[in-house]
Amino acid sequence: MDREPVKTKKNTAFIISMFLAAFSTMFIIASSGVYVAAAVAELDGMKYIGLIFTLESLARTLVIPVAGKLGDRYGRKPLYMISVTAYSAAALVCAVSPRVEVFLTGRILMGITWGLFFSNMFVMVSDVYDRETSPKMTGYLQSVNMAAMLVAAPVTGILSDIASWRVVFYACIPFLIASVVLAAKAMPGNQQKITAPVDVWGVLFTAAAIVPLSLALSMGGTNYVRTSAPIISMLAVSAGAIIFLVFVERRAGNPVFPGGILVNRNYMIVLAMSSFYCIIASALNYLPAFSQIVAGTSVTVSGFLAAPGMLLGAFGASLIGKRIAKKQKYKGILVQWALFTTAACAMYLFFGFSTPVWFLAAAVALAGLAQGCNQVAPMTYPASVLAPSQIATGIAFISFTGALSNTIGSAIFGAVANTGLENVYKAPIVFALLMIPVVLAFRDA
Repeated sequence: MDREPVKTKKNTAFIISMFLAAFSTMFIIASSGVYVAAAVAELDGMKYIGLIFTLESLARTLVIPVAGKLGDRYGRKPLYMISVTAYSAAALVCAVSPRVEVFLTGRILMGITWGLFFSNMFVMVSDVYDRETSPKMTGYLQSVNMAAMLVAAPVTGILSDIASWRVVFYACIPFLIASVVLAAKAMPGNQQKITAPVDVWGVLFTAAAIVPLSLALSMGGTNYVRTSAPIISMLAVSAGAIIFLVFVERRAGNPVFPGGILVNRNYMIVLAMSSFYCIIASALNYLPAFSQIVAGTSVTVSGFLAAPGMLLGAFGASLIGKRIAKKQKYKGILVQWALFTTAACAMYLFFGFSTPVWFLAAAVALAGLAQGCNQVAPMTYPASVLAPSQIATGIAFISFTGALSNTIGSAIFGAVANTGLENVYKAPIVFALLMIPVVLAFRDA
């Protein structure tokens, strides 16, 4: 009779540890636009600013698909504790950087270590909580992420003005260490490990495919003409690596991209919806510039336009997690996700010169409701449809495709932006409409 209260206390301590890590790391990621600008100005490294964003994002994308396999083989608890501790050390490197090269190195290390524990956080939630409770906790966890995204930029701006951009890293490190301590005490370590060797060739060819592709997409049209020799060469290397990746993965005993989950129809539908949505979401990166230059708002107003969407997304993520936990059904939520996205993108079509602020905010609010769906459904569905041994890989693969889709979306909208910012919000409707037939093919098991 005494075991249940102890278990409940441990579960509470565990989820608090996840909240601390999620909020701290998302705060650092979401505020990077503010402190990176301040850092390169202080360290005389403006020429590195593009690399700082690109390489950190690339490191995250590259590590995510491998993280699930490493957690399965070596244990998610030790991987989490080691990677969060290493992330804290990388944050400290950034905080004390005397030169921009050191700062860049710290940012790359943060990308690598974040990729190692991010996807595993959601798998750990499904390990600790039962099927009826884990979606609700995932919703809470994603709400914490969105809360961090909401406050990150303004708080970082204030801290940078009154003290230094370095304070952002110093302030987050204690919370990250506290997360490790709580996880060490509260997270069970009796996970059944998978002893199959890591697919080294799969990892190498994944890197060979993703690195040049991401660099070509991010540098094409900015650093180089899209049809220039360097861009074409990088795309050719990526295409060749993809061919070899398919070849080695078909023969691997424990492949990075296991075919077993890729033939699951409903899983692939959720993955496709997440990919389309992440492409669409990357268009919001241009919202502040669009609102100032095209719609004619002030800088202050442009900075707060995303707030309604963030608030509704955080609230929606909690409600969706509770709804999934109660009904264990996804069809309605996926339809809702597609409808909110399509409605928001339809409003985007009317974005133009002198668009009223209220209309911009209403469209972003609808997008926020869609984001709430995206935060929860893809991260909880694998646990309800895949075998226990496939859950970590399934969540990691959805995270990976989401990150890659965001990179692809940034390249698409970057190319469109070169023709005029007023054209950026005409393209998202194409991907929103693709979500409709996809979601109609979904059937609840």
